[in-house]
Amino acid sequence: MKEKKVDCIVVGLGAMGSAAAYHLSKNRIKVIGLEQFQCAHNRGSSHGETRLIRKAYFEHPDYVPLLERSYELWRELEERLETKVLHQTGLVIFGDPDTSQVLEGVRASALKYQVSIEEWDSAIISKRFPQARVPSSLMGLYEPTGGYLEVEHCVEAHCEAAKRLGAELHFNEKVIGWEKRGTSYQVETDRQTYLAEKIIFTAGAWMGQFLPKMNPYLKVHRAPLYWFASNGNFKKENGVPCFAFDLPEGFFYGFTESHSKIKLALHQPLGVVSDPESEDRTLKASEGESVRSFVKRFLVGLDSHEVNGELCFYTMSPDTHFIIDQVPGCAGAFFAGGFSGHGFKFSSAVGEVLSDWVVQGKSSLPTQFLSAKRFQE
Repeated sequence: MKEKKVDCIVVGLGAMGSAAAYHLSKNRIKVIGLEQFQCAHNRGSSHGETRLIRKAYFEHPDYVPLLERSYELWRELEERLETKVLHQTGLVIFGDPDTSQVLEGVRASALKYQVSIEEWDSAIISKRFPQARVPSSLMGLYEPTGGYLEVEHCVEAHCEAAKRLGAELHFNEKVIGWEKRGTSYQVETDRQTYLAEKIIFTAGAWMGQFLPKMNPYLKVHRAPLYWFASNGNFKKENGVPCFAFDLPEGFFYGFTESHSKIKLALHQPLGVVSDPESEDRTLKASEGESVRSFVKRFLVGLDSHEVNGELCFYTMSPDTHFIIDQVPGCAGAFFAGGFSGHGFKFSSAVGEVLSDWVVQGKSSLPTQFLSAKRFQE
């Protein structure tokens, strides 16, 4: 079969790949996107209804400029498709004011980039968030600009916007291999062979199959998500924000009510996944013990046993920061991975960065601190 030639190939159409395909198409780049599963599938990291979004980023202040641009691009996507993906319900994070590094990080980012936050003491908490039992030893930091994204809808929207701009997106088409051929890149799938001057890898948990040299820096872990039946007290219409608790047992987070359920999770990678395709996706009873205990201890009006759960994958980098860079030794080949369970909110901006690299060879967005070179210095 004759090779199909395009300007750029995107391997993986989850959060980052779908956004890259959209921005490339917006820049009139002839792009083919390849995804081994269906659009917005539940096999990787970009599923489970919702993801938190926030600007006062406790992980590091350097992320805030990327977040500012991400918010702008989510709004742009909403306007283009006349849809809604971003919900600014507000976000409150509870922690010990003397020991919580999370609260310290929130304050540092808010101060450096003038992100508005409010301090909640016990009196304010009891008035603004009576849905929780918050010990008097904890305080809250509330960010009005925080909230959540509709995760599957975001991926679907980026794919739809890309297609409207001329992108050719192939789903249920598996990439078998790729190689550099002269100044171009050849990609073979179970259907076709493609040739392009540029290539982007956004394969999530499958990244190591395409970039084996990155394997030491990309470890895939199980990350369960749970839903608990609600009595109606957690509805965003009642002014309830998304929430998180920084506790000695871990960082627990939850969302406003949807379909009479609350989604909750513990931000903690569990067992290592050797093969994401063959991994048993059945949740183990022991994996949910911490979340059940958290619900029983801290939340009001929820049954202490989940009504359902799903498995997500965390692809962890050694320092839990993203890896966005050129593929070593391959001019015109780029990748984005290692999002370590906190990357989805950035996908609109990461897609723009990858597109900028393809189109201009550089991006004005600050991603130097996320280069893979930090692991080799």
